[in-house]
Amino acid sequence: MHYYHLLACELFRTEMNYLLPQCKNKMEITFLDRDLHVKPGLLRIALQKEIDRIEEEADVPGAKIPEAILLLFGLCSNAVVGLHSKRIPLVIPRAHDCTTLLMGSKEAYQDYFSRVQGTYYFSHGWMEFGVTSIEDNIARKRQEYMDKYEDDEDTVEYLLEMERSFLASYHCLTCIRWPGLPNETMEKEAQRIARENGWDYLTYDGSDSLMAGFFAGDWDEDRYLIVQPGNAIQPSYDDTVLTTVSRNED
Repeated sequence: MHYYHLLACELFRTEMNYLLPQCKNKMEITFLDRDLHVKPGLLRIALQKEIDRIEEEADVPGAKIPEAILLLFGLCSNAVVGLHSKRIPLVIPRAHDCTTLLMGSKEAYQDYFSRVQGTYYFSHGWMEFGVTSIEDNIARKRQEYMDKYEDDEDTVEYLLEMERSFLASYHCLTCIRWPGLPNETMEKEAQRIARENGWDYLTYDGSDSLMAGFFAGDWDEDRYLIVQPGNAIQPSYDDTVLTTVSRNED
C-alpha cells in the first residue's frame, strides 16, 4: 500500500466516490473549487499553494510524508503550467482537460474532438452543480462581474457579450456516461439542457481506465507524467500533452 496526497477538482467527486473504494492505496484528498476551471491563473495559484502547504506539513516532526502528490487535472488552459515541488514528486495524467479524464485517454479525447466540433461536455459533476441554460449561466456571470468590477455596467456588459459569443459557438451537447454509475437521471437532465439551448444531443461512453490507473499508481509514461522535485510542468505541444522543464530553465 502506498500513501499519496490527491489534489482534485470537485467536479470529480462522484467518479472518485465510485473508484476510490476499489483502490488499495491510502489517499489524503483536497478538493479545489470547480469555479476555478474558468480562471486558469487563479487555479494555478491555488494548486501551487496546496503543493507548498503539503510539503510544509511534511516537514513537521513525526508527519507522514506522501510518496507523491497527485494532480487530478489536465492541462486545463495551461492552469498546471509551472507547477513544481521541492521534495515530493508530482504526478499528473497526460490530459488536455477534465473531459480527457472522463473519456479515458488523450487519444479518445483527441479523436472525438477532431470529429465533433462545437460541443458542450456534460457529466455527473456538472449535473450536481446545477449547470442549466446559457441564460442561467450568463445571469450567474453577471453577478460575479458586478461584484468584481464594482457595478461598472459598461465593463460588465462588454465581458458578458464576450461570454455570449463564446457560448454561441456550441451547437451540441455531449453527455459522458460513466461505467458503473446510474446514468439515467444525468441523461435526462442533459437532454433537457440541450433542448432548452437548441443544441443537438449526443452521448459518449466514458472510461474509468485513466483515472483508475492514476489512483492505483500504475503510472506508465505514455499516460502519466511524473514531475521530479526541481522540475516544473510545461505543455509539450505534441501528442504527449505535457512535459517537464528544469526550473533553472524557466
